[in-house]
Amino acid sequence: MNKLISYFDELKARNKFIVYDTHVHPFEVLGACDRECINTETKMHATRAPSLLEKLDFSFLSLIILDLLFRWTPGYIKKNICHNFTTNNYENLIREMDISRVDYSVLVPVAPITNIDKFTPYRKSERFIFIGSIDIHNVDVDSIEEELLRQKREYKIQGIKLHPNIQKFYPVPSHNETRLAEKLVRLYELLNKHRLYALFHSGVSYLPHEGTFEKVSYAKLENFFDKEGNLFDYISMPVVLAHIGSYNVRTPNKYLLNKIFQRYDHVYLDTAGVSSDLISKIINQRNSDKIVFGSDAKYFNIKYSIYRTLCALQDTPGGLNDELVIKIFSQNYLNLLRSLK
Repeated sequence: MNKLISYFDELKARNKFIVYDTHVHPFEVLGACDRECINTETKMHATRAPSLLEKLDFSFLSLIILDLLFRWTPGYIKKNICHNFTTNNYENLIREMDISRVDYSVLVPVAPITNIDKFTPYRKSERFIFIGSIDIHNVDVDSIEEELLRQKREYKIQGIKLHPNIQKFYPVPSHNETRLAEKLVRLYELLNKHRLYALFHSGVSYLPHEGTFEKVSYAKLENFFDKEGNLFDYISMPVVLAHIGSYNVRTPNKYLLNKIFQRYDHVYLDTAGVSSDLISKIINQRNSDKIVFGSDAKYFNIKYSIYRTLCALQDTPGGLNDELVIKIFSQNYLNLLRSLK
């Protein structure tokens, strides 16, 4: 680990590129934690060790183990999730960014569990980029634009986070009931109009339900496609599929991932929460400008996420090289932001 991290530090010092972590949840978004169970300590925490899932590199076996833990020990999972979030995350996040050599973090809410207004204290730092969120079930279709503009005005949001599993909708509007489909069409139109990108959770999720966790699959990659109109046909602004379209998916759909690269120039994938093996296999010379680095929630370690991504780049056909590292950690996301202007 030390050798790759040293290389990363030296490359950054030599080229002075800006490192973006494009996917950060400073607050818990699954709804697994009551305020009482969240760690209330405000002192600086020691650097968090990588989780077992990270150490096992999100492998096929580790995802089987994770599935069993969610089914058989929901109390343990809930306690583990909550332990990584405190009532005062700001200083801890800044410290972890410094340790990891991250210059800017993109803060990601998921309404209604975590609304963007919870991020108000983070506006005091210029090191945070905000994307917004809309409670799609509880907003009137005529109020969506007003709420987007409020978030753009107050937080200078660059995009919107959409989490089909938590927010319980299918990405393609026509797959939903009529009223919800109308809202999604309107939201997608407004992203185009106001030049905001969309960050979609993609893959499956384990969500709290009646004292346990249920597996929810609205965001499986297959649900982004339709014979009559794919999600990517609705949105002309950049779309980022988190987790390379494969969160908690044991066998990623590489056919659809390749289809995305072949047909849609405005679609990006982020590296959060997936194996280095998947990252290395999906990257080639043709699509390397469409991958961005992300670390995800606070139960994952940012520095270790950087290490795993570097391991993946080392195993790509062209091997680890300065240009590729700068693309993934800096230039690609900068290009995305420039395309919004």
